[in-house]
Amino acid sequence: MPYLPNLFPQGLILTLLFMSRDYFFGGRGIGKNLMGLQVVQASSGLAPTLKQSWMRNITLTAPLLLLDIVGMLPGALLPEIVRDLLKILETIYALTVLPLESYRAYSREDSLRVGDVLAQTKIIQSQTNFDQLLPGQKN
Repeated sequence: MPYLPNLFPQGLILTLLFMSRDYFFGGRGIGKNLMGLQVVQASSGLAPTLKQSWMRNITLTAPLLLLDIVGMLPGALLPEIVRDLLKILETIYALTVLPLESYRAYSREDSLRVGDVLAQTKIIQSQTNFDQLLPGQKN
């Protein structure tokens, strides 16, 4: 995929990878794996689907995703003042919603973020395991 950066901005690619992070490693990102944690589907205990990973992380990445998509639009479609207003709203979001999301996860006994509720996922204690690098990979 060497031409991918030519088709899409690097920020959009990184945002989409961040949104997908819980899908890879069977719900154990590198940090979660080192901490002995795993993201699972609340109903079945299986690793989250790609859709659930995106839903879970949309609360963290929504402003970045919006700005990445807006950045791809030609300047004639979106005046500079609208772009500046969106940047201000992104800052307000980052300074209010993200700390509230963190506080919610920290203060609740079940550690559920709003993203977990949207995606119907939860965090469980798990053994550290770096055997499974990609979903569905058989060892």
